[in-house]
Amino acid sequence: MKATKFNSKNIFVLTLGLLFLSSICLQTDVCYSLSSFTIRTPILIVNPKGEYFQEVFVSIQQAINEAENGSTVYVPPGIYYEHVVINKTISLVGENVSTTIIDGGNAGTVVRIVADNVSIRGFTVQNSGWGWYRNGIYVYRADNCEIRNNFLFHNCHNIRLNCSRNSRVLDNAIEGTGYGIRLISSVNCTAIGNSVSVLVAFIYKMQQVVL
Repeated sequence: MKATKFNSKNIFVLTLGLLFLSSICLQTDVCYSLSSFTIRTPILIVNPKGEYFQEVFVSIQQAINEAENGSTVYVPPGIYYEHVVINKTISLVGENVSTTIIDGGNAGTVVRIVADNVSIRGFTVQNSGWGWYRNGIYVYRADNCEIRNNFLFHNCHNIRLNCSRNSRVLDNAIEGTGYGIRLISSVNCTAIGNSVSVLVAFIYKMQQVVL
């Protein structure tokens, strides 16, 4: 392999490039560090008929918006700084629980599930921030959902089910200083095989009338 030599011309071109990026920052008030420019691997969507397509989406949320009910959305490794709302029946699958990361930036609930028959597995879900309405994975008025084999870290309520029926929380690992698993006004929900450490409470259940 031939080594690349940097001469004065190379350095001049590199300097012009950096100056161009700096001018973008000044003119648009939007500045990105060089390390933030990453190449995304396409997200794979398989619909209920077994048909599939891959596309480089700007976010997991965009892929969910494009998927039809009953689809499986396969997310490749990467750090996704966003707040995901799952409002249709899909399976959301991370390729590797250690390297497929959804980060809420300490700005609120990271993953919110508001549709029945949703499953999510294979993700690190982190940084919801602290507060009553800030959750790692939050199931709200959705039934028969499954949260399996995820790692949750630094969330106020790591996994929270509110007004859910027949949902399952299985084989997740949870670390941090918040609540582990909270079941509020939920019926016939199961939590098995989860590991929880350094938290306010492992499993907290509060029963109210489910409307």
